[in-house]
Amino acid sequence: MRFPVDVSALTFRVAVPPREVLDFESGKPKTRADGTAQWRVGLMAMDGSEAELIRVNVPGPVTLAADESVSVVGMSCLHWSMGDRSGMSFSADRIAAAKPAASSGSASGGAK
Repeated sequence: MRFPVDVSALTFRVAVPPREVLDFESGKPKTRADGTAQWRVGLMAMDGSEAELIRVNVPGPVTLAADESVSVVGMSCLHWSMGDRSGMSFSADRIAAAKPAASSGSASGGAK
């Protein structure tokens, strides 16, 4: 079961640029259920006091640069286990460059 993730209190930066996910056995690109290519992006998820590196699968292609601030839409996670290994798998509907915050004051740093 996939669980929705509320990202409203988080900010994200690209830690590892996107790349297409390849099938381990065939070496061919993996596709999602709807036929779109699956890509993976390494994101630094931050809440203001801590940061965590997570890998997020997303439909692609995706063009993002390292250290770019991004917004994540429709994030979900899945807990998995295989033998003595387990972990969390993250996916999102979309990852895009974050819109710049509205600035107050002038370009020189505000009123004097």
